[in-house]
Amino acid sequence: MTQPAPKPSPRPQQPPVPPPQVVNWDFSGIDPTLMDEFEKGLGRAGSTLGANELHIRQALTRLDLDTSDLAALRELQNWISSKRPELRRRNETIQAVCLNWGPGPNAAQLKLIMTQEPARGDSLDRSRPVRHGAPRHHQAF
Repeated sequence: MTQPAPKPSPRPQQPPVPPPQVVNWDFSGIDPTLMDEFEKGLGRAGSTLGANELHIRQALTRLDLDTSDLAALRELQNWISSKRPELRRRNETIQAVCLNWGPGPNAAQLKLIMTQEPARGDSLDRSRPVRHGAPRHHQAF
């Protein structure tokens, strides 16, 4: 005997919305701890795939099942292995301390800096014209 289909609710209810998380204004970007855990988790997944591929293949062969799709597991393991160094580099970049982040001086500020008198002790030969741009041996063709 078949079960009767459940009756739809006359007034659909939206799922409860969780309250928004409190913003941490001292943080911007990627959490280094979470990135480290993610990279290590990928490593464990890759190791598990590598360690169990042969066992899965043997079990499927014993059951006389097709094993050709196991190539996808090998591809996934290779992909994980190739991405982990990149994730480690990203994490190192995330954790690098840079105290002078932000935009550099704008054009007006640069002009002001370039036209100011040199500080005491500096020797600036104002008789020679100032060349702008890269030195001739560094110029692009």
